[in-house]
Amino acid sequence: MNMIASIYPENPSTISHGKRRGVSGVLPFFAAGFLAFSCFLFPAPAVQARPNVILIMTDDQGFGDLSYYGNPILKTPELDKLATQSIRLNAFHVASSCTPTRGQLMTGLDALRNGATHPTGQRYLLKRGLLTMGDIFQANGYRTALYGKWHLGGNFTDFMPHERGFEDAVYFLRGGVQSHPNYWNSDWFDDTYYHNGQQKAYEGYATDVWFDLGSEFVKKQAREGRPFFLYLPLNAPHGPYLVPDKYREPYEGKVEKLLATFFGMIGTIDHRMGKFLSLLDETGVAENTILIYLTDNGTAEGHVLYNAGMRGRKGSLYEGGHRVPCWIRWPGGNLGSPRDFEALTQSQDLLPTLIELCGLKVPEEVKFDGISLEPLLRGRPQPELDSRKLVVQNHTVKGRGTVMWGPWRMVEKELYDLREDPEQTRDVAKFHPEVVQKLKEHYDAWWASVEPGLEPERIRLGSDRQRETLLTAYDWNGRVVPNWPHMRRGDMSTGFYAVMIDQPGNYRVTLRRWPRESGAGLREAVPRHVPPDAYMAFDDDHRSPHVPPFPPGRGLDIVSARVRVGDQEQRLPVSAGDQEVTFSFNLEAGSMELQTWFITGDGEEFGAYYVYVERQQE
Repeated sequence: MNMIASIYPENPSTISHGKRRGVSGVLPFFAAGFLAFSCFLFPAPAVQARPNVILIMTDDQGFGDLSYYGNPILKTPELDKLATQSIRLNAFHVASSCTPTRGQLMTGLDALRNGATHPTGQRYLLKRGLLTMGDIFQANGYRTALYGKWHLGGNFTDFMPHERGFEDAVYFLRGGVQSHPNYWNSDWFDDTYYHNGQQKAYEGYATDVWFDLGSEFVKKQAREGRPFFLYLPLNAPHGPYLVPDKYREPYEGKVEKLLATFFGMIGTIDHRMGKFLSLLDETGVAENTILIYLTDNGTAEGHVLYNAGMRGRKGSLYEGGHRVPCWIRWPGGNLGSPRDFEALTQSQDLLPTLIELCGLKVPEEVKFDGISLEPLLRGRPQPELDSRKLVVQNHTVKGRGTVMWGPWRMVEKELYDLREDPEQTRDVAKFHPEVVQKLKEHYDAWWASVEPGLEPERIRLGSDRQRETLLTAYDWNGRVVPNWPHMRRGDMSTGFYAVMIDQPGNYRVTLRRWPRESGAGLREAVPRHVPPDAYMAFDDDHRSPHVPPFPPGRGLDIVSARVRVGDQEQRLPVSAGDQEVTFSFNLEAGSMELQTWFITGDGEEFGAYYVYVERQQE
């Protein structure tokens, strides 16, 4: 039997759709050595009337940030209409922050198993060798595209979305448009994004850009009659909080300034969703398209007004941090009438569910932490949902998680019964030791299954596909400097990069405080940037670290720079007017650490915010 035949068995009934194996229902580590790149070797199935799939995920919009769920101020009529047309999973859970949710969604695996456990450092790198949702759809003959926020390893070899199953990908890097690797002073309006790894300028507000690209993709596939998978991970309403005035105006004077802008950003989503749903009807694809709408974690700002009766927000282990809306609409899929389900479900379930609904083939050795919800969606009994236990965790520290079982929530060592206490105000652990013990046993078995794979992926340097790589303070192992506001204020942190030198040779390591496109010198102060929407940009009373994103950049008296790569270390002086300082190292192939320092005239040290590493031509 050849390789292709062994990967794709003739009998579809032999394909796994996410059944769990191992102790206490916890999945052991899976499919070692199977590379995602091998999906490009799979034969494309013949064109047929399989359903299209559109997956739309918003960023930092919580359960209560919809008028459908009772928000007293925010109005989302188009999203509300979609809700009434959909199956609504009302006990659907994700991670409590963006990267782990995205990794779970793309792989069907828990964050601590797939490597994408945290938004910063090297913890947002999705492990090499894992098949993604894009890989699987592409291998099954679907056209695939991603427009928006990737946040699973954006500018590094092996981690870019067009290398992980998306044949067309336009995206920005890291968590928000104000994160270091993005084009200098990106501000949601007329920004420069990455198209399959190359920078390109786009006109318009970011939400409009993603929907415009998605709409053109849908129209093209509708004309050609090819099944498609479109992933639209929108970055609204994530900070920095900037929006065209017309969307904010309905909320001015009703709520404070920041919340008015936050709601306005949700308004852009609602407006474009209405137009997008009309497009699906106009192109004739709506009937045979599975449309999924969800959010990536709890609200970032809306909890101050309304949180749908839940405790916690983005980043929290309480319900408000990770319970989010998830709606599934497929008019021609015989799913029955729109309705609510209260069964405990999670982001890891969506990939195995789509595999089954679309009749996709996957290698037999690939397993998932999630399970297919196809029986539930089609109205058949699915008793395993009644007894399942799930873990929400996106920290690599044992014990920092929530275990869920029916109405029970064990938040670290606290226990809550949502039937009696949906707002999680009364810890009842001492009254139900038997429940605590069952949940602890499940957690311990789960932890034992994920712990062996917690080492983060290394950044590959000097490959033939990417001779020069940009590293930033966002990527440090250590105390990162995540965004431009911190960098502009002169944060004095440092950290190291865990790297893998791809080929031996001479490497140039260039250190900068400001990115190349800024044209600013190492010691230079930079002016504040005024975005097209200046409503929130310079509000000194802001509560969010994302606002204001563009304050004046502090000048620093940098007199020298130092670099350590493996066991080699060099130091060079810095002169007035220098924009960068460049070091040269002869390096062997292999794994090592890279760390940088700028030294000021009074002896303070901090890491270079921008590091360009290039393997020289032989």
